[in-house]
Amino acid sequence: MQDTIIDIAGRTEPGYGICIDSQESWIVAVNNAGPDSDPANATFFGAHPATDETFILVKGKGAIAVAPHETPEDFTVVGLEQGVCVNVKRNTWHVVLMAPEATVAICENRNPTSVRYTLSDDERRRLVAEAAPFLR
Repeated sequence: MQDTIIDIAGRTEPGYGICIDSQESWIVAVNNAGPDSDPANATFFGAHPATDETFILVKGKGAIAVAPHETPEDFTVVGLEQGVCVNVKRNTWHVVLMAPEATVAICENRNPTSVRYTLSDDERRRLVAEAAPFLR
């Protein structure tokens, strides 16, 4: 009976993966720390022009870099606190950064349109430096 009235899902693999697909308009995903969440490997910011996206640090240490769409080079790195929801507004550049063993839950619309901004070498160096205090 359980599978007819509730869904229970989780994941342990590194990186992003959908756990719950509402079959309506939203999903819940889990992002486990891996190479893509290491600030040293960040090469771009993403944005969703038509939807917000919410991040919740479940365990470990994490941060998120955010920037206005008009000026992605003016990014700010914000530390994530365990159990606290951080909602990134539509069309805001962002990237989630995590220390090893961290996990972030993500709530978002299903199949959002995404755009990318490629970071310059200087922006990547600044991102690594500004994220470091939050990931220790």
